[in-house]
Amino acid sequence: HMFTKIPEKVRGNFSRIDFNVWDHDYVGYNDFMGVCSMTRSDILEGIRNAALQNPGMEDSTALFDLKLDTRVDHPNDEVSGHIKVRMTHVPTYLKKEKTDNTKINLESVVKLPTVEEVEGGGSEDQKVMLKKVWRGGMLKKKVRSGLFHRWQDRSFEVHQDGHIAWGKANVTALEWKMEEIVKIVAEEDTKKNKKFGFEIILTKSVLQLRAPNEKIFSVWVKYVREVLAQAKEAKEAVLKAAVTLDDFLA
Repeated sequence: HMFTKIPEKVRGNFSRIDFNVWDHDYVGYNDFMGVCSMTRSDILEGIRNAALQNPGMEDSTALFDLKLDTRVDHPNDEVSGHIKVRMTHVPTYLKKEKTDNTKINLESVVKLPTVEEVEGGGSEDQKVMLKKVWRGGMLKKKVRSGLFHRWQDRSFEVHQDGHIAWGKANVTALEWKMEEIVKIVAEEDTKKNKKFGFEIILTKSVLQLRAPNEKIFSVWVKYVREVLAQAKEAKEAVLKAAVTLDDFLA
């Protein structure tokens, strides 16, 4: 399917593109299959890499394979499949007669096993399924500006190994900052915490953050706590399995 081109007035400001995927067949028509997104930094990085790999080409085409995921506010959705996206950028000087120079081609949707099929079912009591890299989306981050502080939009990624990366959405992820998470501090009573604020304590600094709503706030707190818990379990397992010198000599 060929999607509408990104409007020129939006092109310089958008932070990400969200895909909500529903099936289109004759049996079970309009079943929800999942969501995925591309950040502005993903697109910039993909197009830049495509240009470096194909020097001399007038346009740059980047291919993206995006796995479908659950919605942030519907974590128990059954999802399956992935989509392939082709992003083509043509410099405006090559298209004087046209104002739009970016188009998105959704090539295909491929059916994959659901989480329940792979893991034999699931419930709310199960551990949170961690991803190698979880794109947590946009949060407000407290940023110092001269003598004052301001709340500014930043994009975030939480890594399964216990690190968090953040930065502006209009630059590539390579330019983002990254630190290891020590702990998360949050007042979960949203009657007291009406702005959905929380802190992530890092090895060298502290992130003061605000979520846009209660559901996303809850997901962030739950996910980061699970990352820390599983990272702790992994470290303890390594220590338990380590052979001491006395054991080795015996």
